[in-house]
Amino acid sequence: MWGITKILSVTFFSVLVPFSFVRAVTLFPENANVSVNPGETQTIQLIVANDGFAEKTYIITIVQGALDPVSGDIMFTEDESLRDWIASDIDSATIAPMNQVTLEISIRPNATVVPGNYIAGVQVQERVPADGTVAVSSGFISLLFLTVGDSLTQNVELLDFSSSIHFFAHLPVQFFATMKNSGEAMSQPGGAVTIRDLFGNIVTAVPFNSGANRLLPGQTRTLVSQWGSDADVKGFFAHVVQEYKGLCIGIFKAEAVIVPFENVAITPDAIWIIVFPWHLVLCMSSVLIAVLFLAFVFQRKRL
Repeated sequence: MWGITKILSVTFFSVLVPFSFVRAVTLFPENANVSVNPGETQTIQLIVANDGFAEKTYIITIVQGALDPVSGDIMFTEDESLRDWIASDIDSATIAPMNQVTLEISIRPNATVVPGNYIAGVQVQERVPADGTVAVSSGFISLLFLTVGDSLTQNVELLDFSSSIHFFAHLPVQFFATMKNSGEAMSQPGGAVTIRDLFGNIVTAVPFNSGANRLLPGQTRTLVSQWGSDADVKGFFAHVVQEYKGLCIGIFKAEAVIVPFENVAITPDAIWIIVFPWHLVLCMSSVLIAVLFLAFVFQRKRL
């Protein structure tokens, strides 16, 4: 089994292979949602690009995906069941360097396929030489989130909406929404978090689930929304600089509208937060006190 990541298969000791010899493959899109009814056919296109400097042959395989019950990650196995109704128009492709080919992936569930959600992967793996030479092969898996049937129950509940703390020295501020999908239909929640000042004026609105993460049936996960840019700040004076660059001070209210499905909205209770750049205030106060003290000493000497 393997997770959702770029695959590097090594036929000998990879530590002996210089990094410059690694040849990469790009697969686009990295994931896609597909809805289809039993007896119908849907076709999607995937682009496979050879980013290396030599001609390469790639093997295309359909793999079965499933949620790991412990970690919640999507894992893959060489399951044959989906290959009865998911197929690529080619099973291998030889691509010149810095070129690409387009795959046609057909999804044709027959009448015996049980309506529900399925996870498949289109694995594109570089063929490794069979002559015993040292080689590194690269590959990717494009995720297919399949919804079979159009009458699946939709049931997503919000378990918690909160921020990690309520007092911040500077942005960013992160909001966490823990959601559980108890229905049969996959959800890709959207919506927005609106930030208002103490007087009710809108300061900004940030998208909810900007990473377009999915909530699969039976899954509970926490989705993050963020007000402000990332900042890896360490040390007092680094905080001073960050607070000066993104100056923000006040009491704010965060109102979320979460949309798990079309025409379905969840509005949790608002969150109150305080942003006060105390590092910057302390630094400026110290400078002001020092200036006033020096002015006082200078005045005393003049007298």
